Amino acid sequence: GVSAGGTQKQAGGNQKQVRLAFFNPIVANAFTASQYRGIKLSAKKAGATVTQFDAGFDQNKQIKQIQDAIVSKNFDAFVITPVNGAVLVKPTEESIEAGIKVVAIFNGIGPDLDSIKPQVKGMSSVIGQRLSVNGLLLGQWIVNACGRKNPCNAAYMPGSFKQGTEIIRLNALN
Repeated sequence: GVSAGGTQKQAGGNQKQVRLAFFNPIVANAFTASQYRGIKLSAKKAGATVTQFDAGFDQNKQIKQIQDAIVSKNFDAFVITPVNGAVLVKPTEESIEAGIKVVAIFNGIGPDLDSIKPQVKGMSSVIGQRLSVNGLLLGQWIVNACGRKNPCNAAYMPGSFKQGTEIIRLNALN
């Protein structure tokens, strides 16, 4: 299996290069581009490879990409930034059943979109911050930046107001 650090696979004392798949919700985004750079840097240090998939903010496309990657048998671990974590429970379970380690970053996978606890049995971890906490911090930063300006005009630009994750964050921000 993959070691606790998720970096090396042992096979009779020999080390095998771990193959990661990064399921990016949208490549054309500065935030997710920085996630990918960090994943590539960590993978390089660990001697792993990374293949990136672009869902284009389409949850159905992300589901299909995950399912296709399982069938391909080309990957040892998945790093997923969910478009919609609620709909990724079944593909995540299928990944784990296929022996693929799964880590979610930024948002969790499961019915509770505001949770960063693993909600799928066998999932390795969730690396992120609760959306409600993130929204609260964003609101506090806006208030701090405004200082004594009255009125103070600020803009919040989410990925997509159609996403449940953005609704949670915006409600906390407000």
